[in-house]
Amino acid sequence: PGLQKVAQAAGRVIRTETDRGALFLLDDRFREPAVQALLPAWWAVERALPASALAAPTG
Repeated sequence: PGLQKVAQAAGRVIRTETDRGALFLLDDRFREPAVQALLPAWWAVERALPASALAAPTG
Protein backbone atom coordinates (compact mmCIF):
# COMPACT_ATOMS: atom_id res chain seq x y z
CA PRO A 1 0.00 0.00 0.00
CA GLY A 2 2.79 2.48 0.77
CA LEU A 3 4.52 2.04 -2.57
CA GLN A 4 1.20 2.41 -4.36
CA LYS A 5 0.84 5.87 -2.82
CA VAL A 6 4.37 6.75 -3.94
CA ALA A 7 3.52 5.69 -7.51
CA GLN A 8 0.28 7.70 -7.39
CA ALA A 9 2.17 10.78 -6.22
CA ALA A 10 4.62 10.37 -9.09
CA GLY A 11 1.68 10.19 -11.46
CA ARG A 12 0.81 13.74 -10.51
CA VAL A 13 4.11 14.80 -12.10
CA ILE A 14 3.55 12.93 -15.36
CA ARG A 15 0.09 13.15 -16.89
CA THR A 16 0.60 12.33 -20.58
CA GLU A 17 2.97 10.16 -22.61
CA THR A 18 4.92 13.25 -23.68
CA ASP A 19 5.33 14.73 -20.20
CA ARG A 20 8.70 14.59 -18.50
CA GLY A 21 9.42 15.02 -14.84
CA ALA A 22 11.77 14.21 -12.01
CA LEU A 23 10.89 12.47 -8.80
CA PHE A 24 13.24 12.46 -5.83
CA LEU A 25 12.65 9.74 -3.25
CA LEU A 26 14.48 10.94 -0.16
CA ASP A 27 14.32 7.86 2.01
CA ASP A 28 17.05 5.25 2.41
CA ARG A 29 14.49 2.46 1.98
CA PHE A 30 14.25 3.26 -1.73
CA ARG A 31 17.92 2.28 -2.13
CA GLU A 32 17.15 -1.33 -1.20
CA PRO A 33 16.97 -3.67 -4.22
CA ALA A 34 13.88 -5.41 -2.82
CA VAL A 35 12.02 -2.09 -2.66
CA GLN A 36 13.28 -0.93 -6.06
CA ALA A 37 11.95 -4.17 -7.56
CA LEU A 38 8.45 -3.12 -6.47
CA LEU A 39 8.59 0.25 -8.21
CA PRO A 40 7.00 0.66 -11.65
CA ALA A 41 9.12 -0.91 -14.41
CA TRP A 42 9.28 2.33 -16.40
CA TRP A 43 11.01 4.17 -13.54
CA ALA A 44 14.77 4.44 -13.95
CA VAL A 45 16.89 4.89 -10.85
CA GLU A 46 19.80 6.98 -12.04
CA ARG A 47 21.55 7.66 -8.78
CA ALA A 48 20.99 6.75 -5.19
CA LEU A 49 22.83 8.53 -2.42
CA PRO A 50 22.78 7.75 1.29
CA ALA A 51 21.04 10.30 3.49
CA SER A 52 24.40 11.31 4.97
CA ALA A 53 25.41 12.70 1.55
CA LEU A 54 22.56 15.20 1.77
CA ALA A 55 23.49 16.51 5.21
CA ALA A 56 24.65 20.10 5.42
CA PRO A 57 28.38 20.41 6.14
CA THR A 58 29.29 21.59 9.60
CA GLY A 59 32.33 23.43 10.41
